[in-house]
Amino acid sequence: MTAVLYFVNIYFVFVKGYRPSDAGVQLLFYTPGIGIGVYFAMVMCNFYPRQTFLPLCLGSIIEATGISVLAWALHNGHHVTISFMMGFTGAGTGLRIMPGTLHGIGFFPNNIAAVISMMSFAVPFGSATSMTIMDTVFNNKAGISQSWNFSTTSGVSFFGSLASIPAGLKQEIIDKIRDAIVLAFVAILPFMWLCVFASFWLGNVRITMNKKVDKEGRVDFSENVIEGVFVWSLVRGWLGKEKGYRNEVIEKGNGEENNGEQTSTEVKGMVV
Repeated sequence: MTAVLYFVNIYFVFVKGYRPSDAGVQLLFYTPGIGIGVYFAMVMCNFYPRQTFLPLCLGSIIEATGISVLAWALHNGHHVTISFMMGFTGAGTGLRIMPGTLHGIGFFPNNIAAVISMMSFAVPFGSATSMTIMDTVFNNKAGISQSWNFSTTSGVSFFGSLASIPAGLKQEIIDKIRDAIVLAFVAILPFMWLCVFASFWLGNVRITMNKKVDKEGRVDFSENVIEGVFVWSLVRGWLGKEKGYRNEVIEKGNGEENNGEQTSTEVKGMVV
């Protein structure tokens, strides 16, 4: 999120030549994307499927895809794609905000404060780490760790107006800034796709009111949690080696209706 807001703004100012105020307006495409992602996360957590795995995994895929395509769009200067990918990336970000916390609370229902504190630390820490990586790549590629001095030509510094710089030198500077921004986004792509890979190894938490509380007030939410790899449990369920969530719910419901009574039916000499 921070990377998009920071480096895309630099792109519009120095590469596209927008005024800072106009460049800031372009970043507004990111805001409705976050809103859409948060809304879909609310639907997935409160209505269907009422589980945390889907929004976390889907949000990771959307955000990584958005950053990947955004790097291509910045390199080619495709304004429509840049704007759309900012909103697309924002949707991926918003899709994971609430489910991430709910996922942790589902696994540790008796340590809610610790889970929320960890999430409050992890989000800005990841943002700071990505910004450090991107800043380093950008400064090294653009070569602006030291101020560029154009006193022999126009007498303006690098962060001054580019309008008075000779055309050849100006285009060279713009190309270096553009390539530096693109490579800065490319530098974090391995971490983005590593996040996608890690999301497929997550467990799952069903969001429900069913829970057990012992005499000491400790909450047992284990019936609604899959601690193993959720994707693998789905695959095994589809292959018939393990029953999924829905079969378990049906069996529990049938057991309650029959009050523990077992019935069998003989068909052609075989017990079904």
